[in-house]
Amino acid sequence: MTSTSHPVLIETSIWITHLHRRNQVLQSAVTELIRSGQAVTCGAVATELVSGESQPDAQERILTALGGLRYLECTYETWLNAGRVGAQLRAQGAGIPLPDLLIAALAIQHGCAIYTLDTHFQRIPNLTLYSP
Repeated sequence: MTSTSHPVLIETSIWITHLHRRNQVLQSAVTELIRSGQAVTCGAVATELVSGESQPDAQERILTALGGLRYLECTYETWLNAGRVGAQLRAQGAGIPLPDLLIAALAIQHGCAIYTLDTHFQRIPNLTLYSP
């Protein structure tokens, strides 16, 4: 894990903790990533966050939080790379959910680190993990 001046894709587990104000250190780190312009997002993170909230006001808070961030778009190559990594990990006996494979593939493709609480990201080759 590393701190970096490169873009940081803030993964769903971090956003959930941040939005529910569960950890002051994490709150400060996310706030600083946003303030510095390093924070980026993607469709998989937005989908996971919005689908996890049934209340419209909570969904609106999510959209507001993500709205000012640079958005990373999946390309055909992103999907293929996610599939390749998934197949490689499955062959080693380690399955990772498809949204997380996409998030990792996007981060690698765009030279971003990932800020996450999910330890399965540690298994993904060539992925940089962010630590404040």
